[in-house]
Amino acid sequence: MDRLRRVKMTTLKNAANQLKKKITDHKKVLVEIVKIAIELLDNPGKETYCNKRGYHTHFKRELIGFDGFDIRGDFGQSSMGGNELYISYHTGHPSHESGVKITLGVRWQCLEFDVDTCTVNIFDDNLDWQNMLRELHRVKQVSIAKYRRQVAAVLGRSRRKKDYHEMVTQLGKEAERLGLK
Repeated sequence: MDRLRRVKMTTLKNAANQLKKKITDHKKVLVEIVKIAIELLDNPGKETYCNKRGYHTHFKRELIGFDGFDIRGDFGQSSMGGNELYISYHTGHPSHESGVKITLGVRWQCLEFDVDTCTVNIFDDNLDWQNMLRELHRVKQVSIAKYRRQVAAVLGRSRRKKDYHEMVTQLGKEAERLGLK
């Protein structure tokens, strides 16, 4: 009976040690990913909302379509804190909504991210998106330049369309003024 108890105790200790290692490794991954995501939200991400009230500022930042990733952050939700970060990874073509998968959703209360007090709502343990995000961070400057060129091209097309529509509207007004139909 004593031998059986020792075997059970050893098995429990092994299981506890394995779980402890898993937790430690998972915390390291979370800290690394959140740090990368916040860096990317700062640059080249953009602020989409800002409300300054009293002693705190509530703001949201996002980075959409950045080499297959969408990153959204909601920070300073109340004077007591409240921060959320969501990372989505495009498994297919970025324009197909069905190919977008939320891979990380994490919430923490204090100003700085604290892995010991955060709550993870979503965590996809597939290594593909994690490795892609790490690689993206490694070549961040090249990715940022590429992203800015893409944004500029979209804005350029949008501006040209707007200019064209304004020209057509002006021509229509002038034709009407001159009695042309």
